[in-house]
Amino acid sequence: MSMKMYASFSKRLLSVLLVLAALISILSPCARASSETEPEVNYESDVSSLHVGDTHQWKPFADYPQLQVAYESSDPDVLSITSDGTMTALREGEATVTASTAKTGEFSPAEYECLIVVFSSGDGLYLSEMCSYFYYRGAEYETGELPLEVERELCLTQEDLRIYLQDYLYPCQEKIPDSTEAALTAIINYGAGYFRHHFRFEDIGGRAEDAKDDWMHMLVKRKGLCVSCSSMFCYLMYLAGLPSMIVESPEESQIRAHDWNLIEHGGYYYNLENHVLLHYQYDRYVFPPFSNATAAYFPGAIYGCWYMHYPVPGGAFGPDQAVSAMGRDLSEACPILICEKMQNGEYIAHFETIRKGSVPVYADGTPIAPEEVIYRNMETGDGMEAGGSGDQVNEEAAPLFANADQMLSAEIAGLFEP
Repeated sequence: MSMKMYASFSKRLLSVLLVLAALISILSPCARASSETEPEVNYESDVSSLHVGDTHQWKPFADYPQLQVAYESSDPDVLSITSDGTMTALREGEATVTASTAKTGEFSPAEYECLIVVFSSGDGLYLSEMCSYFYYRGAEYETGELPLEVERELCLTQEDLRIYLQDYLYPCQEKIPDSTEAALTAIINYGAGYFRHHFRFEDIGGRAEDAKDDWMHMLVKRKGLCVSCSSMFCYLMYLAGLPSMIVESPEESQIRAHDWNLIEHGGYYYNLENHVLLHYQYDRYVFPPFSNATAAYFPGAIYGCWYMHYPVPGGAFGPDQAVSAMGRDLSEACPILICEKMQNGEYIAHFETIRKGSVPVYADGTPIAPEEVIYRNMETGDGMEAGGSGDQVNEEAAPLFANADQMLSAEIAGLFEP
């Protein structure tokens, strides 16, 4: 090979080597990047809310002590955060805190955000889409963990419950000696005077399962499906000192998707449609209790296997209460719950007993007719305006309630005879 040819070959070889070196320099970071992993977030350090003066150390990448983490608060006047992740609440408001890591030879860059709601340091009931609890003497409490009177006082810090307690429940308890009658009177007046103007129960959208939160769902979002309504009914009864029960349809049922309530009074159990009581009042209506006979139509077919007591499992009815054991034989007398609208526009609720020769009457002196003593449950279409878009008529359930009505009518028919 001549010197000229050798020089030319050497130049070409050198060019190829330079290109290869350049390619290697370009590709090697990609190779390294492909082997990098993103650090996983440690959610144990998350917190949804802080009270003024509280601190919390937020360490979403605590499992990787070798990483350098930069912290930032979107509003340092509401919530400050130091270089070690210690958050301090400064005043009421909201702030988004961010933890970010730079790229290393082992890990790719990562960033994690958390929205923090900051509340006042005072005692009270706190509601938001993220948290709901009582804050009392420096500690957080769930509903039912504090004495009822203390919880009532803390509820006064929440506007909807303050109105219910001060404008409806307390006046009813002063005027009506029967505690259950006072509680129900307060609830139906609260519904007539407040709920229908401030809350929506129709056209919510989504599935019933999406709304299975608790009574606070209604207070926060100003709307709710039957589960929120029945849970709210239970909580209002609880504030009155009378825990109620939420009844769920069987889980396996795709049609009977509904929740409603039971209350106990005088050894009998009454089937209450909360939408009637809280939202769709009639001028007058009469609820019968379960009897041993009528209860036989409901187990498995309507009630399913759960009863949700509020606020503590076990509640007023006991943990193993069976539907078939509810109520007593009605052959000698039929206790009933009468709800009616008075001339001043207020509703009252009172319990009476149908006996031979002593048929009860409404407040205006009109005797109660046998056909007015009926079960009201939304699954039969009762409680909703005819043709309403939110109607939850259940054709499968209707015959079961119709049979119970027929049996109840047969039991009490003799009581209406002169």
